Amino acid sequence: MAVEDFHTFITSIGASEFVEIKSTQPMYQYGTYMFHFISLKNYPPHNPEYLIELIHEAEAKGYKLIHIWEDFWLHKKHIIQGRIHALLGKSQRIHGRKTMVKRIDKHTAHAFLETHHLQGATSAYYKFGLYNKEELVAVATFSKSRIMHDGPNYYRSYELERFASKSGFTVTGALSKLLSFFITTHNPAHLMTYADREWGAGAGYSKLGFSKTGETAPHLFWVHKITLQRIKPAEVNQNQAHYFAIYNAGSIKFVLDKRKV
Repeated sequence: MAVEDFHTFITSIGASEFVEIKSTQPMYQYGTYMFHFISLKNYPPHNPEYLIELIHEAEAKGYKLIHIWEDFWLHKKHIIQGRIHALLGKSQRIHGRKTMVKRIDKHTAHAFLETHHLQGATSAYYKFGLYNKEELVAVATFSKSRIMHDGPNYYRSYELERFASKSGFTVTGALSKLLSFFITTHNPAHLMTYADREWGAGAGYSKLGFSKTGETAPHLFWVHKITLQRIKPAEVNQNQAHYFAIYNAGSIKFVLDKRKV
């Protein structure tokens, strides 16, 4: 079973079971990190704020809580293992100064993100890769500019849609280097992105000069009870009995505003 498989993995790297926070799901602690494995059969769908409440409770005790979904563990285990290794300083390290930024095509970006990002790829317009010699080790993708407005003031904003390093590796300064390249080549006055709340508070964006501007509400997903494939509500037909209804923890919005206002 997935829960036993995760237990074997997380304890093998030195984490221990954690019982200070009440949950129907198993929790594990390593340093200041807590890992919460979410079995779909035991998830309480009646409370959309459940995961956020656990995050706040962990923060009050001085811990950073990471949520691990059963369906992601089954289908994208290598990505989760790589991210946990990176968080705990157990991944292989590549120095960013040894890498080079290159524009990449949509097929290269799509293949990399589907392999190394939990949410997969998007149809982003701008795509950049970070290469260590001939090896692609990180990717960042950005949207076209969109017209936004603050009251009567209109401006153009870009979105950092995806960033991922190769699973099992930590590329020091990778996001900073890719972001700097995009800013140098396109000179965006306003750039936004979203941090997955299930994996932290987006501290890396704050270090790069982004400011937290808001949070999105938990988002409803449906997971098929047999295949454990996740789909959006609009894709569910009349056979809802075949699916688990789940809510994620939402996202945190970050903005890098370089406008002169």
